[in-house]
Amino acid sequence: DASRGRPFATELGPLSFSLEDFHTRYDPEAPYHFEAATELGEQLTWTGTMSLSPIHSEGEFAVKGISIPKYAAYFESLVPFEVEAGLVQAEGEYALQWDEELPDLRLWDGEVEVDGLTLGALEGPEGRKTVAEIDVKGLAVDLTERRLVIEEVSLSDGSVYLRRTLDGIDWMGLLLASATADQTTVKSQLEEWEEVRVDRMVAARVVYRLVDQTLAA
Repeated sequence: DASRGRPFATELGPLSFSLEDFHTRYDPEAPYHFEAATELGEQLTWTGTMSLSPIHSEGEFAVKGISIPKYAAYFESLVPFEVEAGLVQAEGEYALQWDEELPDLRLWDGEVEVDGLTLGALEGPEGRKTVAEIDVKGLAVDLTERRLVIEEVSLSDGSVYLRRTLDGIDWMGLLLASATADQTTVKSQLEEWEEVRVDRMVAARVVYRLVDQTLAA
């Protein structure tokens, strides 16, 4: 893919695909199963149903060993930090209906695990890194209703670098809180959704490093 800021390339294989009693119209008894692996051992498994008139699919999926830095070309312009390391494992159930311009997509019972996540600041002194293990449980998304609900997010076995300035608290180049700073792009996007909720947050065995630069001001 040469359309990104930096070229992206990957290799899929071996591939396995199973499709039985396929119909162009929706039929809950038209099952399919898909498995794929990349050159790095990343795995994708997809099981469910599908039809074409209208486009409808529902089922469950799982991905394992996904390298986050490998796909930086697709998200590096959206975040103010560099993802230096991290492996993702995720699973969930979904339903997709696409008979108009925008797809009706719902995801539920989603779980995401990120191992060895390492974030580095794009600017600033060396050593400004966040290292952690992250688990997300009970993830539910409704694209049409613009709702995102997470039952629990846990952060463990890591360190978080924070810098306090007159504008607020800076984390890896992202301004987390400020009474006078402009709204961040991430926040403005979330404000467009009807509901964004995290019911529970847990931190265990995490070291927080705070540099307060307001004292010298």
